[in-house]
Amino acid sequence: MVLGKLVGPNARLYAKSEWAPASALWPALSFSQRGVANRFGTIFGRGRDFVITVGTGNSKDTPDPAHRQRLMSIVDVAPNIIVATDDLVDAETWRRAQQTHPDRWKLSMPIVRCWTFADFPAATECMMATYRRFSNPTTRGKPIPETTNDLYAFLTTEPNTEVGAIHPKAMPVILTTPEEVDIWMTAPPPKLSGCSGRYRTARCGSSPAGSKKTKRMVPHPERDGKGA
Repeated sequence: MVLGKLVGPNARLYAKSEWAPASALWPALSFSQRGVANRFGTIFGRGRDFVITVGTGNSKDTPDPAHRQRLMSIVDVAPNIIVATDDLVDAETWRRAQQTHPDRWKLSMPIVRCWTFADFPAATECMMATYRRFSNPTTRGKPIPETTNDLYAFLTTEPNTEVGAIHPKAMPVILTTPEEVDIWMTAPPPKLSGCSGRYRTARCGSSPAGSKKTKRMVPHPERDGKGA
């Protein structure tokens, strides 16, 4: 089963840290606080939404190294059923869990469908922005909505003479014409190298630090009616 085929267009994905993949010994999504369980029960849509369980990075909480900081299972739960965890899980597994983590995971929602990820992919590679939120104390123990983030970076090139005097390592690539912008946005990668050359020194300007006067390096397309 491929995740993209399982998840529908209106599905919401949540990530929740767990100690091991879901199994017949622990067929439940468990919570330590009733308020967290109750709130999640009001927003989760059975048959539409899914929870991805992620192994912690702590060897005490996630004993198997193959599961640490890895995507382990994707589960569908019955959000309207919140019961004592020991009503759902294997008795011996529950006893051992309470020996090492007393008073945790007392409430659970039963898992109604479950899949295990092949090869347990790294959470830091598959859902980096969401995984980072696990370290926030306000999200501890809670299912976290999986998010996609727009990330940006500067493409740099060798500096020209004026920029090199201040920052010899590199300078940003600057597009100066509508044609270059069009190539950058539409052309295949092999053709982009023509847009990444150094900006001509003659067109650069500089101002002393703290000066209120600055010089534009590129004509403003609206004010000047040209440039890009």
